[in-house]
Amino acid sequence: MVKSVYLHDLVTQDFIEIPSDKTPRSIGRARDCDLVVDSTFTNISRLQISVQYFPHGDILLTQKSSNCDTFYGPSEEDLDNLYYNQSENILPGYLIRFGEGYDLRLLPFNDRLVQERLRSRSEDTKIVDLN
Repeated sequence: MVKSVYLHDLVTQDFIEIPSDKTPRSIGRARDCDLVVDSTFTNISRLQISVQYFPHGDILLTQKSSNCDTFYGPSEEDLDNLYYNQSENILPGYLIRFGEGYDLRLLPFNDRLVQERLRSRSEDTKIVDLN
């Protein structure tokens, strides 16, 4: 089974899990998006992109907005523009940038930040004994 990947919002420090179930995960300013971008970034669309992870390992990034550019790539120095309705395969470690600098990073399950977040979530979890 393929482990989930995670989108790390570098502005808010939020994480969103993207399991390999082929379900598109939405990112934008709309409240019903899976990852909601800070609404003060008005240049970012209500639905900016979607990310889809397939069981065989491909991760598909799709531009949903024609109003705000999305860039993607392995580093800040190597970003490509993603055009409206265009889809591209991306890899863990890739940077995703909206407009002039709202950044996300795609992290693999075994990344240190992901593991720390998962551990802290489990430490906050209260175990209830139902016996």
